[in-house]
Amino acid sequence: DITNNCNLRCVMCTIHDAIPKSDLKVVDIEIFKKHSKNFLSKLKHIQFGNVAEPLLHPQLDQFIRFVRSESDCEILIQTNGILLHKFSDVINEFHCLLNVSLDSINNETYRYIRGGNLSKVMNNLKTIDTEKVNVFITQVLMNSNIDEFESWIVYCKENKFKLSSVPICLRESGKDIIQKKFIDELLF
Repeated sequence: DITNNCNLRCVMCTIHDAIPKSDLKVVDIEIFKKHSKNFLSKLKHIQFGNVAEPLLHPQLDQFIRFVRSESDCEILIQTNGILLHKFSDVINEFHCLLNVSLDSINNETYRYIRGGNLSKVMNNLKTIDTEKVNVFITQVLMNSNIDEFESWIVYCKENKFKLSSVPICLRESGKDIIQKKFIDELLF
């Protein structure tokens, strides 16, 4: 990850609960260039974003441009989409793969699950050229959104997005206590 934090606090993710949103650390682009220059050409894929939000990095566009200058590898951006408008031009230009975590297309449900602004994400998705960029929408299936599944299929087809759905699951997060809101969302 090129950042250490996320701008959302989702019910199914406890990774950043102990870190204030304001506590953001980023990878220096020059250090990245120095340590990856001779190795990027050997890659088939590179992913920006794993458990942290890469679009929080103010220089994400420079990372993408540098990777493309060194390699023809596939560039995947894993994001929640809140800041997508800031980098949509470079994502379109370099034909990145885009995986947007979006668990509801209902404002109230989205706000409950992600705590963010759904209309902002939906508008940001409109800035992506699906003729240049493969867009994957990843939905974590849980009690609060399982009834939306059919509408998801329609939404993704209408917008030329691919849909990936995974059930919510427990994973070890280094904490002894699992939050009740997480337990309430388990499907089985």
